[in-house]
Amino acid sequence: MSRRRMMVSAKVKLVEVVEVLTTSGTWFVPVGCTSVDVWMIGGGGAGASGVTGSGPDGCGGGSGFIINQTISVTPGSLISYIIGAGGDITSPNSGEVHDGGSTSFGSLVAEGGKGGGNRHSTGKGGNGTSGGGYDGNLGGLNGTNGKGSNPGIGNGMSEICPFNNVQYGGAGSGGTATPQNSSFVVHPNVGYPSSDRDGIGYAGNSKPNTGAGGSAGWGGGCHGGAGGSGVIVLRYLKRA
Repeated sequence: MSRRRMMVSAKVKLVEVVEVLTTSGTWFVPVGCTSVDVWMIGGGGAGASGVTGSGPDGCGGGSGFIINQTISVTPGSLISYIIGAGGDITSPNSGEVHDGGSTSFGSLVAEGGKGGGNRHSTGKGGNGTSGGGYDGNLGGLNGTNGKGSNPGIGNGMSEICPFNNVQYGGAGSGGTATPQNSSFVVHPNVGYPSSDRDGIGYAGNSKPNTGAGGSAGWGGGCHGGAGGSGVIVLRYLKRA
């Protein structure tokens, strides 16, 4: 390389960028970018619907699983990515379990959290990065298991993205009769459990683009809450 070309190369300035992807699409690798740090979470599993009869029947969904990895990229290339959908419940009393969808970035895949089970069927909180709560108990946060006698299992990973210091994830709570405006505390990304036992209540859906698990419905056929959709956070250097 000539002396002049070396001097020009030395003057190239790179800046760090943190970018959050919330809808599926294609990412263009910018000039000067040769590697990218990828943090992503799959969609959260849905909370189970309650069944006919009294009792906190539904179990909470697990939060989506997380990938945190650095990959090599080629400037000017395109990378397809998918934001995993949150699991949903459409049929109360059925005992259906709806898992969250997988989030992907190129060949990297973060699976969705598992849907919460109904006490009269699978009877367990959904597994995920954090585990869903069982029967009226809280779900886990930052990789912990849910609460209760048969909770979902967490994998011990923090759900705080190190690139932007944002708290994602949080697993769903089990169904409870505690009213939504009471002191029953759930994680910030997770909807409240339903307090209605007559088949018309709905657990609050989890916030989109968090990968949080959905809370469960109380008995009487109340719908469980949907899990939150996933998200991708990128950190990379590009030419200024």
